[in-house]
Amino acid sequence: NAKPFESGRSWAGARPELRAIAYDSQGVAAHMGALRRFIKVNSADVLVAELGLYGVRPDLEGLGISQSVRAMYPVLQELRVPFAF
Repeated sequence: NAKPFESGRSWAGARPELRAIAYDSQGVAAHMGALRRFIKVNSADVLVAELGLYGVRPDLEGLGISQSVRAMYPVLQELRVPFAF
């Protein structure tokens, strides 16, 4: 799944492995994607999850919705990902 990143470090052309969508009484409140990939740390390849494609509805901006990233923690544990950014 690394081919979309061969020429750069971008989500362009990548499809997230999973997506989280938060709803409230007005509909979609926020969304986020996660993509597992390996990064080189010293000489070791380390599995990480890159969180991106994040969005929040304009009327909810500034309310701390970004803290909902913590809701991804159990899923990342299931995927055996030791680190996310």
